[in-house]
Amino acid sequence: MYKKAIVAMWFLRLTAMERSTRIVDASTKDGTMDIYGKPAMKGKTGGWRSGMLLLGLAEFAFTGVEVNMVLFSKSVLRKSNADAANTFSTWVGTLNICTLFGAFLSDSYLGRFLTCVVFEVVLVIVNKLFNINQSVLL
Repeated sequence: MYKKAIVAMWFLRLTAMERSTRIVDASTKDGTMDIYGKPAMKGKTGGWRSGMLLLGLAEFAFTGVEVNMVLFSKSVLRKSNADAANTFSTWVGTLNICTLFGAFLSDSYLGRFLTCVVFEVVLVIVNKLFNINQSVLL
């Protein structure tokens, strides 16, 4: 109880300048703002909440692609069940191998950021080639 009273008295003695300095020190230095237009606080932005949101949305998109790949192979490309399953298995296996290869490159040579940039560029190129290929087939 005694310590809380001392801390409260000490905080009340802070001048307005000291309080604003503490707020500026607690905010991010790159000028980012929160949704209310105020400087974003370091302790309340980013972190595990945003990471879990990104992982959840990526998994949601991945599942949607999985389901639509099999349906697209069967209905539009007129593949049999066995061929559609083979295409799907090949795609999932390729993704797993690329994950291991990316982890090896990231840990050994390139670093996390450069590995992400390289694989994103490869992803965009492969998606464009896939779209061109499918438009020719249809």
